[in-house]
Amino acid sequence: MRSNESKFSWRVSAGASVLAVLAVMASGSLAAENGASVVATIDGEPITRAQVEASVEAELKSVDLEYARKRHETVEMALGQLMAERLLDTAAAEDGTSREQMLAGLAAGQVTDAEIDAFYEANKARINGSKEQLKEQIRQYLGQQRMQAAYSELVASLQERYNAETLLEPFRIPVEAIGPAMGPADAPVTLVEFSDFECPYCVRIYPTLQQVVKKYGDKVRLVYRQFPLDIHDNAFKAAEASLCADDQGKFWGMHNAMFDNLQAVRSGGFGELANSLGLDMKAFNVCMASGKFAAQVERDMQDGSIVGVTGTPATFVNGRLVSGAISVERLTAMIDEELARKSR
Repeated sequence: MRSNESKFSWRVSAGASVLAVLAVMASGSLAAENGASVVATIDGEPITRAQVEASVEAELKSVDLEYARKRHETVEMALGQLMAERLLDTAAAEDGTSREQMLAGLAAGQVTDAEIDAFYEANKARINGSKEQLKEQIRQYLGQQRMQAAYSELVASLQERYNAETLLEPFRIPVEAIGPAMGPADAPVTLVEFSDFECPYCVRIYPTLQQVVKKYGDKVRLVYRQFPLDIHDNAFKAAEASLCADDQGKFWGMHNAMFDNLQAVRSGGFGELANSLGLDMKAFNVCMASGKFAAQVERDMQDGSIVGVTGTPATFVNGRLVSGAISVERLTAMIDEELARKSR
């Protein structure tokens, strides 16, 4: 029977990743020099560091964010390695053996010729060389994969055995939740979606988001931000149309109508959709012709680029970026994780 001393749980500052991001982005730790320092002169006129940085503000924000992401990934990998080593040492001491002996005892089994054949057939379009030339390399590769799987299973069993718990927060990006929204402002989970009304993958995630909003009620807030892609001819005007509808309190009606009728968006039929929603058509047409909300769309696009959006849909779950048409099962699991964290 194990003594209480042999049991442990892993505790890391829950806000570590958020603090790291904010510290980098707020303090400009990558550029410690005084912003007022002169970095060049032209005919005696100074150019300060602050002026230079202001000219590339968006680019520097992206650089700082990428630094914070890499730093978090490094810490996360190091934590996993440290936990695995301590778990192995704890189990070895309790079982009267050593970490090295435990690892030596991992039985991965021999890689068969049939497995090599199957791997080669599945991947031959992507590799150079005949099966005979690559046979031993494939055997070694599959053997390493098998050993890694056995190692992972061992560590997982030890995590359960010793009730090991990782409390390191996932990497979070400080993305602004501004724009048309549904759900209370103080909801414990905020979904910020950067989307494109002409994007078929955005059409695919549309019912998923509707499902989770309905399921979780006031526990979830959904915020829509514009990210029309250049490859879609009418996406920018569709974004403007949604905000012109929002000007009359009908954003979500127009949002749903456009995602329900992709063909109308592709043909530029925004007026027909607006009319079907009972909008004041004179005001809507003036709004569209004036480009009233073009700057807001461009701001959303710039903000999205800064926080790492490269395609649509891109959804941030309390700052955790998920790219693509995430399944309802995966999104639900993430929301449940976030709610569980809030209740700790």
